[in-house]
Amino acid sequence: MNKNEELAKNTAIITVGKICTQFMSFFLMPLYTSVLTPEEYGIVDLIITYSSLLMPVILFQVDQALFRFLIDVRNNNQEKEKIISTIFVFALMQAVITIIIFAFIQSLITTEYKWFLLFNILASICANMMLQTARGFGDNVSYAFGSFLSAFMQILGNVFLLIIINMGVYGMLYASIFSQLFTAILLFFRERIYAFISIKKVNKGILRKILQYSMPLIPNALCWWVLGASDRTIVLAFLGTSFNGLLSIGHKFSSAYITFYNIFNISWTESAALHINDSDQEIFFRSYHKYV
Repeated sequence: MNKNEELAKNTAIITVGKICTQFMSFFLMPLYTSVLTPEEYGIVDLIITYSSLLMPVILFQVDQALFRFLIDVRNNNQEKEKIISTIFVFALMQAVITIIIFAFIQSLITTEYKWFLLFNILASICANMMLQTARGFGDNVSYAFGSFLSAFMQILGNVFLLIIINMGVYGMLYASIFSQLFTAILLFFRERIYAFISIKKVNKGILRKILQYSMPLIPNALCWWVLGASDRTIVLAFLGTSFNGLLSIGHKFSSAYITFYNIFNISWTESAALHINDSDQEIFFRSYHKYV
């Protein structure tokens, strides 16, 4: 399979997983807005928004490094063990530190949903680590399936907890956390990630290289957050959570374009990393530079 066919195949696989969930979210939007008030929906959106802000800071973007470093060792299980063990142990340490810090400062946070913010961050870390591992292994089918499953399970959870049990905001937050943990556990066993984790394989030299790669990605992630989500903070400060809920609903439609771009970008970053040292890499990159 040549480079163009490989890129097209990966894009098609990821598209199926992403687009299906996007359509389901659109179709169920009237359901959510009929059950939740704009203020309640705004609370859920803020929890998810601040989770996306804090996760790169807490994790130091090592999940992105996990994908990038695994690409180069796909046929070397010993190197996989070193990379996965090192990054997973580091991520666990960061999660523990986050829990300790949150326990000390939680009394300063007045909202009753503060613990959901912490648990949603931790669940997001778990899910993203497993998804990026699947990508690093070259298993884009599992990556797309995991992305689809996470969204699908959240939708099922929302319908059950919002409509049948009528838990309101709590139901939607529980569904978000559960869906991500479910996806993380499934991929953990589906990809046999447990077979590549060993404390003995943790390597300080590899961690140093990983952090050298991942740390510069933090400002990039924060800038994307500012462009895509910082307006929620401004709306919250001046108008309140009700208006933030309305803004979030409106964002669902404009985010459709970003979804299509992200699908191609995911496939492209893998192809670029795989073929950056090929003899014809200049020709390949020139063919697609206008799209990325």
